[in-house]
Amino acid sequence: MTNTTRETRHAAGFAGPPGNVLLTGASGFLGIHLLHDLLVSGATVSCLLRGESEQRARRSLEDKWSWFFPEVELAPHRERLRVLLADVTARHLGLSGRAYDALAETHGAMFNVAGNVNGGELRELLPINVGLVESLIELSRYGCPKHLHHVSTVGVVGYFRGRPRVEAFAEQHLQEGQVFLDAYSESKYRAEVILRQAMAEGIPATAYRVGFIGPHSQTGTFQQNADQNYTSRYVRACVRLGFAPYLPEVHIPITPVDAVARAILALGLARGSSSESAGQTYYVETPNPVRHYDVMRVLQAAGYPLRLMEVEDLKGCAQRLSSDKESLGLVLPQAADPETHQAPIDGRASLAALARCGFDYASSGEWLGRFVAHAIEVGFLPPPRFWAEAPLPRGLIT
Repeated sequence: MTNTTRETRHAAGFAGPPGNVLLTGASGFLGIHLLHDLLVSGATVSCLLRGESEQRARRSLEDKWSWFFPEVELAPHRERLRVLLADVTARHLGLSGRAYDALAETHGAMFNVAGNVNGGELRELLPINVGLVESLIELSRYGCPKHLHHVSTVGVVGYFRGRPRVEAFAEQHLQEGQVFLDAYSESKYRAEVILRQAMAEGIPATAYRVGFIGPHSQTGTFQQNADQNYTSRYVRACVRLGFAPYLPEVHIPITPVDAVARAILALGLARGSSSESAGQTYYVETPNPVRHYDVMRVLQAAGYPLRLMEVEDLKGCAQRLSSDKESLGLVLPQAADPETHQAPIDGRASLAALARCGFDYASSGEWLGRFVAHAIEVGFLPPPRFWAEAPLPRGLIT
């Protein structure tokens, strides 16, 4: 596969170049893919990064690029990649007055992908997940006209005590009386509330509610810190245990990371203008979920001995089958709170907007096999017996 083919596929679906772009969270899983697509489209991207020096921060970012895109040379884009040492939790983003003013005067688009996703107390998440949004809104009031693109989460849907106020939680819904069972979703909800207020005041901004982000659809490459991702840990737990629940009717809306990045840019940079997306909220989540059963079948086809059991049977004998408490905690189905209810998501308006941009989510789930191969290659999963000796079913991995 040539560099040109890979870059064209990544960049397809949105207009460009978008000019000078400010990007937060560039070193994250989604952030590095957005950085890739923006640079390939011809944008000049300024990344706000922490680090001991600008040189070390740049080197770290370039190392991450090489890990995710080993076949795509950064050299042709290096002059349009700028690194600014910053503290996004500080006033004026921790920048000098001159640097802050330069951003205000020269950057017309801001993509906020930074976020604290490590859980913990709400107060620990607020400085980045909410405070940074406030800082970017403040920046957008100065200098040249700007458009703030903010990555949120489908978790803002929350839960309802009793019957949900809305039949379905669509793009326009936000403050509907929902409650939150985790601090991360609540912090992102608070950020959206602030963003909606800024929109009402005339600040051009767009929110993108992202769901489960999966491996790259073409390479199977997943986030480097896979131990911090529930989905990858769940898969590894099933492999370690050798058994899993049989859930043929359960569907998991995992969207490959490259599709998430392209969808955001397709919506945000449609027709070379951000006017259509200003003031909008979109769901960025595939309408083609994978079945839990298909995930298990790919693991079995790859060579892992995996027993599937009815949920009640699994609950009854799991403790006798394994003493691996960590893996059991991930695999055993958790009882739902009978007092809370979740409204279904209605993302039809988002899918219609993407269709107008010429973007469509792929329906193929072949990336599952590629993810397994990648996880084995990097040592996240142990290679199954005969992995190197026996051929795999055609179409499973490639």
